Amino acid sequence: MTTTAVEVQRRYLTINEPKADSDQLEFSFSSETPVTRYFGDEVLDHDREAVDLSRLNGGAAPLLLNHDPDRVLGIVERAWIDEKRRGMARITWATNDLARQVRQDVEAGVMPNISVGYAVQQAEQEGDVMVVRKWQPIELSVVSIPADASIGVNRSLPTTT
Repeated sequence: MTTTAVEVQRRYLTINEPKADSDQLEFSFSSETPVTRYFGDEVLDHDREAVDLSRLNGGAAPLLLNHDPDRVLGIVERAWIDEKRRGMARITWATNDLARQVRQDVEAGVMPNISVGYAVQQAEQEGDVMVVRKWQPIELSVVSIPADASIGVNRSLPTTT
């Protein structure tokens, strides 16, 4: 029997419009935007059957600062895939001092970026792109530098032309 270690991957996005009157925040955390990895471009499939949201919807996924498990900012309450094929989440902020500080920066627009840590369960090469057909988000993080600037706080709002 062969055992394969699963390495957690990360993607970066930006948070939706923050609402200061609530302890909750909704934002996009993933999209199908290609992200360059050491092996080339990677695309996360956002078909509803491709994404295992059980961890995010089961109360087992934290909101972290820069993927550091010792810096908990909150907990994911709900996750879903929207009509634009983006991963969306609603979090509840923690009450610790660090969470209050980061929340103020998010609400001020200073830290609008989100990253998702995820485990790849199935992927296939399609031309020059690695398409991840099955994956599971493990944690969400507020981060400084996004890889996917199409998602996060204020990036999930509908666009008008």
